[in-house]
Amino acid sequence: MLVFITVILSEVVDYSEYTLGTRNESILFSMQTSVVKFAGAFSGFVSGIGLTSIGYVANQQQTPGAENGMRIIMFLIPAILSGLRFLIYIRGYKLTPEFNGKMRKEFPLKRSPRTILPCALTGSVLEAKALPILQIFRPEFLDYRSDYGCAGT
Repeated sequence: MLVFITVILSEVVDYSEYTLGTRNESILFSMQTSVVKFAGAFSGFVSGIGLTSIGYVANQQQTPGAENGMRIIMFLIPAILSGLRFLIYIRGYKLTPEFNGKMRKEFPLKRSPRTILPCALTGSVLEAKALPILQIFRPEFLDYRSDYGCAGT
């Protein structure tokens, strides 16, 4: 289940870039972590309420009503909620493989071919044209000519 959520979340990152024009994966993935933590706390709270409502008494022999209530809490309610979640996914999740393909084809058109880098010589901002990968990770390989907007060369 956790892998499924991560795959969907990566598609949502792509969709947000497609619609908003910016890539916000750090915000989305950090919010996912917060939601998981909240869900864990909330599930403990709901479990406590459920056990109290069926008459569960800790460290005691449980009544048949409490045992049946625990079966309902452990099996029936999660099965119903999983079915409901599946219906919501089928009806509400619109990122189909066809739409994902369309997004990926349009990304190169929407993404800027320019990269903003700090100028190591003056501290000013350097706007470099599409750079080879070595130049992105090793700024000392940049050509600091004045036509790139980096003074001091």
